[in-house]
Parts: sequence; C-alpha cells; structure tokens
Amino acid sequence: MVVLAVVAVGFVVVFVLTSMLGKKTAFLICPVRMFMKPDDELADGEREEMAAIVDYNAKLERNGYKAYWPYRDTNQEDPVGLRICTDNLRAIKKCDEVHVWWNKDSMGSHFDFGMAFALKKKIILANPSLVERTGEKSFSNVLLSFADMEVED
Repeated sequence: MVVLAVVAVGFVVVFVLTSMLGKKTAFLICPVRMFMKPDDELADGEREEMAAIVDYNAKLERNGYKAYWPYRDTNQEDPVGLRICTDNLRAIKKCDEVHVWWNKDSMGSHFDFGMAFALKKKIILANPSLVERTGEKSFSNVLLSFADMEVED
C-alpha cells in the first residue's frame, strides 16, 4: 500500500494515484448550481434530484470507483468559470469513465459533456429513465446515442 500526503494538491494527487493503482475512476457530470442554493430558493423537484445525485455518487463509491464529483471536488469559487472548466477538463482526461446525470437545463453539464465527447471517453448515462428523446436534434438525443456507442480512437 502506498501512502501519500500532499496538502497543496490534495484530491488530484489521490485521484491520479488511485487510477495508477488500478481502481476505476469516474467523473460524474451533473448539475452543480442547485447544490449551492439556499433551501428556500430550490425549484420544484430540485431537492429530489439532489438526493438522487448524492445517492448515485455514493453508489459509485460503494461499487469501488474513485468518483470525481465537481460539486465536492472542484473548487466552485470562480467569478468567471474558466478555472472550473479547466479543472473539470483535467479530471475528465484522467478518468476511466464519465457518468452523466443529465439535466438539460444545466449549462455546465452541456460543457462537460462536450469535453467528454471530444476526449472520446466512455459515457455511462446515470439517469436514463429521466432523459427523453426529442423529435428534433438535441443534446439529449446526442447523449442517448453516444452512450450507446462504442468509443473508438
């Protein structure tokens, strides 16, 4: 067993080391902003969606994954958002799989999904029963189609 204590880079070192030691790593794309709202500002259904996302992340970790969850693992203090995007890109590059809890209203999820798509990562749809195929082109349709494809270089 390897023990590594680094305060400055913390989670990223643990994430990379875990990957190197053979434990599967997963990046969880999901809405983040709702987790930062006060309770009295949550829209209908957000509290339930948050609980389901927390449960899904816990399930990943119970099943032996080292899960990277942006709400928990990416510093969300960023007045522009660029550092958040680059931190997430770095983590997506290092992961084995990308799990997507799709919410079509989450702009950050659209961005992160685009990065995972460009990096040809294996996509696993976390909430398939909640993603509806549309009659016209949409990111929901792209996600449903991409999640069914084999990733090729």
